[in-house]
Amino acid sequence: MIILDSDCIIAYLRGKEAATAKLRQLPEQDKEIATTCINIYEVLVGERLYGTPASLDLARKFLASLQPLPFEVDAAEQVALLDAEFIRKGNRLEVLDLMIAAIAVCHEAILVTNNRKHFDRVKNLKTDGW
Repeated sequence: MIILDSDCIIAYLRGKEAATAKLRQLPEQDKEIATTCINIYEVLVGERLYGTPASLDLARKFLASLQPLPFEVDAAEQVALLDAEFIRKGNRLEVLDLMIAAIAVCHEAILVTNNRKHFDRVKNLKTDGW
């Protein structure tokens, strides 16, 4: 399974060539393409704040084409473990990003993100850049 992070989705919706090229390659990997409900929230709030009615509609249509992955109990356990670890080390990650990472880890999925330096701090999380 491949999970698209918010930065990838937003870049694709904005017509950024690198993100578009990456998304064109994904069907060749023959894996299910998904996103998390957290990413859906991030994309939609951004469109409501900075987009237009047309861009919001486009975002909704694209998001509807992806499998939405919910935040469930195993992911909550994973976030609690990760957050406590990062707090102890004094280098905490944003909770929403930890939630996205935990969902990806629980599904043994690859997170497609351009923010790999940030996400690569999470143990057992597989990432792929665009």
